[in-house]
Amino acid sequence: NLLGEVGHGFDLAGSNLTKTRLRQAASSLGLAQRALEMCIDYARQRETFGKKLMDRGAVQMMLADSAAELRAVRLMAYTTSYRLDRGEDPVLEVSATKIAAGECGSRVLDRAIQIHGGSGLTRDLPFERMYRDQRGLRITEGGTEVQRWVIARGLIKKYMAD
Repeated sequence: NLLGEVGHGFDLAGSNLTKTRLRQAASSLGLAQRALEMCIDYARQRETFGKKLMDRGAVQMMLADSAAELRAVRLMAYTTSYRLDRGEDPVLEVSATKIAAGECGSRVLDRAIQIHGGSGLTRDLPFERMYRDQRGLRITEGGTEVQRWVIARGLIKKYMAD
């Protein structure tokens, strides 16, 4: 059976890539947000050497960096989603959002494992699975390198036409 026109299969498949790539960015953000929330709960409860983790500067910096990154990438995702909802085709913005969300998610999960120490790597906590899932999101629907290529190609096309 033939779906669409002969020779235009990639165009047909590619028409959904914008949405699926943005959905993957949202998944990365969701994983990272959950990890941050778990870190905050843990840091409020865990005490080392007579002091809560939440009161330790290094932990505060990791939490602050994670929260700031998540906020920035979430705004990228909202802006890109808005453009998509308006009927635009923000291909370059989706690629940039997928890159930013994937890399942000990986950094936040890495910090989550660090904050939780050795237990962060065990299967007693969900971080090792979340990290694996996050890593997969950076590869599928066009890996980070593909997204950078899409952006570069779009920029070259735009600025070579001027």
